[in-house]
Amino acid sequence: MLTEFSKPSQDVARHTALLIDQNQALLDRQRKIATKLQGGPGRAFCIICAQFLSESPAFEHRGVPYAECSHCGHIQCSIEAPANYPYAEQDFADIYRPLDAAAYAERTSRIYEPKRDWALRSARAAGIDDLMERSWLELGSGAGHFLSALRAGGASRIAGVEAELPLVAQAGAILGHDVTRHFSGALGEAVRAYPAEVYAAWFVLEHCLETAALLDALREKPRGTVFMFSVPTYGLATLLESACDGHYARSLDSVLHTQLFTDRSIRHAMARAGYEIKAEWLFGQDADDLYRALIVKGAGATSQPALARLEGALSEIQNAIDRARLSDSRHILAVRS
Repeated sequence: MLTEFSKPSQDVARHTALLIDQNQALLDRQRKIATKLQGGPGRAFCIICAQFLSESPAFEHRGVPYAECSHCGHIQCSIEAPANYPYAEQDFADIYRPLDAAAYAERTSRIYEPKRDWALRSARAAGIDDLMERSWLELGSGAGHFLSALRAGGASRIAGVEAELPLVAQAGAILGHDVTRHFSGALGEAVRAYPAEVYAAWFVLEHCLETAALLDALREKPRGTVFMFSVPTYGLATLLESACDGHYARSLDSVLHTQLFTDRSIRHAMARAGYEIKAEWLFGQDADDLYRALIVKGAGATSQPALARLEGALSEIQNAIDRARLSDSRHILAVRS
């Protein structure tokens, strides 16, 4: 299996600065939304493996109960969220507002072209040389950034499904209205409805509560089908959130993220689907979260020269975190065996 580590922390520097500047407002909103979980029914079955959670280890994260499945290791909220949570208060269209052409191109180049290039490298290492010639379906295709990167790289048989109508419209304005489709059903249904040789899902599975059914649908695909995805994982960023609850939680926030993957639950998921993991890419924003937590905690009393030296070392610190497998995300490329 091919393993790659890290990417430049400068990619998220502007975002980190924004989180520092708006920390209290973001934190207050986050806490308010998370209170909607209080009093809900307990979760009986694991999202990934569908096994009973009654005997699984439990812990509390910022006042919200979580369980770590004893069968597959998946981290998940012990409470069933109410219907439409948290989208009555927070939706993706609000987060991903329309961008002008220059900003759209910059985001595609900075975030999604590296995903495409990693996928190509990983596929070649696995003996797959025709990845860009295959048919693609992106699950949760958003505003079409990754599909744009695929098209720029030479792929022509591309499609996406997306639940948020404003994002479908944004993608249509860039890619043409026949590339992405509005689809509000379960992801497993999308996989069955739209056959493809390559499926991609970038930071989508953590929002899915029917993951076991999705894995079963992927299992029905022919040998050689490629599934690539990225997910947030339980790492240093989450540990920092538990220790420093005064800073905005970016990882296990109990709002958009009420579950996190682990290396163990990823392996279990791919085994259930019948896919062999061929490549992984480990990187995250844990070092930036450490920097952010120290600034928020210090509230101006921390040595500025020391903070400046820390800021200059974030890439090296993150690389060490990644290599220790404590980073807050994974990119995975797997092949139906």
